[in-house]
Amino acid sequence: VSEEEGDFVDALVRLRGKEASLNGDPWPPKLSIDLARAHDVSAAASELQDKPHVAADPTPIPDPAANTFHALAMIALARKDWKSAIRNLSAEIAEAGATAAKEHEDDKALVVREIDPLLAWAYAASGDQAKADAILRNLPADCYRCARMHGRVRAIEHAWGAAAYWFGVAVMQAPSPPFAYADWGDMLLQKGDFDGAIAKFKLANDKGPHFADPLEMWGEALIAKNRSDLALTKFEGAAKYAPNWGRLHLKWGEALRWSGDKGGAHKQFTTAAHLDLSKAERTELARLQF
Repeated sequence: VSEEEGDFVDALVRLRGKEASLNGDPWPPKLSIDLARAHDVSAAASELQDKPHVAADPTPIPDPAANTFHALAMIALARKDWKSAIRNLSAEIAEAGATAAKEHEDDKALVVREIDPLLAWAYAASGDQAKADAILRNLPADCYRCARMHGRVRAIEHAWGAAAYWFGVAVMQAPSPPFAYADWGDMLLQKGDFDGAIAKFKLANDKGPHFADPLEMWGEALIAKNRSDLALTKFEGAAKYAPNWGRLHLKWGEALRWSGDKGGAHKQFTTAAHLDLSKAERTELARLQF
């Protein structure tokens, strides 16, 4: 339930208990996946290191998507390392296909509804639109993640109307989770419709008050509206639920800089520099620090 509400801090507390365990210990890939979704990428990677039993998934697993390939893919997606994401998602699909052929028919549905949509997004983000579209054409219509990734891929193309259509489909299919609202707001933020984006981020926050992503992007939209003073509370709120998110601290520092708090900005920039940032974010950090 916490995962479906975007509350990955609470989910991790529960996962470190007895709910998802292997011989009394939390299952490392599952922890890694939720750490990546909470943008704590270095911690997510460390969960998979020096754990030789992770390489071969035991049976049964509380969540069939909680395997090493999926964890590595989620880390790569968090880092915007599209090539690594494609490699690991493809490996996961191959592994799930082999397992399904032997015993687990449900793994076929897992591939189509959970893994294929992410692979389509990764291909589109890497610039391979043809492969993304080839996957999207075969996704089922009654699939929340599928609709979301349809929207994300169309947003990459700046096909704003098509993206909005698919996010609307996702919201209609599953109105309670916050994720499609956040995706929709992100698209509107890219488009430059800052007021529209904020309206979607508010809906996402209402659905998942402990989900950091809409709060952080809400702050970015406020910076774009020259209201960095209002953005500060959004970044502070997001930090409660994703304290080790590099981009969050980068944008928090930017808001403080525009607000005239040079000391506070320097503190946030320093924090960001020691966390995971994409190549583009590191370039932005260098520019803001200059």
